[in-house]
Amino acid sequence: MRILPHKLYLLSLAEDEGLRRRNKLIDKQIAYLKLKELTGQDFGYDVTKWEEWMNNKSTEEIYSGYKNPKHNEKDKTNDNNMDNSN
Repeated sequence: MRILPHKLYLLSLAEDEGLRRRNKLIDKQIAYLKLKELTGQDFGYDVTKWEEWMNNKSTEEIYSGYKNPKHNEKDKTNDNNMDNSN
């Protein structure tokens, strides 16, 4: 069974420190920052608000805030090449 990153981050945000260590989950602050990065949303450390928001969204909508830096770099390179070809 595979767990999607946003669910792992939400679990990490919800667990206390002892359980996070035992279950090998990531730090709460990192989980919060990753959720913000992936979704484009900011509910702070409020797990209930994150869950409510996610329960009303498809996986595609949840990841709509994610911008792949490598993909963006390719776009910039292609834009520069187009500008130089004129």
